Amino acid sequence: MLDSAVLARELGMHVEVVNLVIPGLNDSPEETGALIRWIIEHLGADTPVHFTRFHPDYHMQDRKATPVAVLERIYHQAKELGLRYPYLGNVMSHPFESTYCPRCGALCIERRGFSAVFRNLEGHTCTMCGERIEYVENHR
Repeated sequence: MLDSAVLARELGMHVEVVNLVIPGLNDSPEETGALIRWIIEHLGADTPVHFTRFHPDYHMQDRKATPVAVLERIYHQAKELGLRYPYLGNVMSHPFESTYCPRCGALCIERRGFSAVFRNLEGHTCTMCGERIEYVENHR
């Protein structure tokens, strides 16, 4: 399923996972829990995972958009299971788009759409508790 992600991680590459959450197909607590546990076991708890909101478009219009409450439940489930960097996607201006320190909960990277503002960070270190925060810097 995600063999290429495992190989990329083994080769030292940065890996992020995007999971499109589709109502009635892959949004049950059992299914999302299995995915989260697999990611933690095979890719590591520091792997950023984006739980992305489905919107009915083009050929798949038989389902409604993913309710934000479902995505929030998945976010909290991911945190409870030990995933350090879960995110919500396709949910504009939601606080769970941002990066929080996994130790103290301080806001470290505030995201709104395509913009990001660094807060409570010195380099990769949370200024509130000293935890190392994993993120990829933009190198051009």
